Amino acid sequence: VVHDTRRFSISLAADGFDGGPNTSHTRENVIEYNDVSHGNTDSQDTALIYHWGFVWRNVIRYNRVHDSPQKFNAFGIYLDDWGYETTVENNVACNLGNDGGFLRGVISVNGVGHRILNNVFKNNIVRTPATWASNPPTLGAARLANGNGPHSSHTFERNIFFRTGEIEYTAMPFEASELVSVDHNLYWGHLSNQFVHLSRSNQPGASSLTFNEWQQL
Repeated sequence: VVHDTRRFSISLAADGFDGGPNTSHTRENVIEYNDVSHGNTDSQDTALIYHWGFVWRNVIRYNRVHDSPQKFNAFGIYLDDWGYETTVENNVACNLGNDGGFLRGVISVNGVGHRILNNVFKNNIVRTPATWASNPPTLGAARLANGNGPHSSHTFERNIFFRTGEIEYTAMPFEASELVSVDHNLYWGHLSNQFVHLSRSNQPGASSLTFNEWQQL
């Protein structure tokens, strides 16, 4: 049980970018069977479970991430820049951001080749706080971000999204190489008619799509 942390509750990190993921010492770790709650109480750009840097082929599974206020621009699970081939599977993320905090996403995915499989995301309120209304951030239950380093080839399959807020996916920018597969996911209790928010390098600005429009891509 991990609870009441000011920043990350569980973190993997690798310093430096020389040599690529094959030289990483933060590799092939397994984070499993943790009950994580009430994290990120005094920090931003963070998550309850987080990794950054040349981390390679790690596994995050069978964890319960729940009941955290997410006060300052935070996520439930955050695969930050430069990570490679992390598998996130069979986790439950629930009741995040339900006290009016700033939950930017249940899961945020940067890097290359991550696999998001068989997870349950339920009762997480992803929304833009009123103080950001004039300059809204990119947010969504599942967020694909183009931070530093390469970003491509992610898989989202067999996940359940239940009452996760305003937007299910956001991709900034969105290119065909971003995703290998988004399939066999279940969405229920969506709170708006906007399903996906994305931008493309060959199109100025950003657009919001309904579920039917997303299916046509």
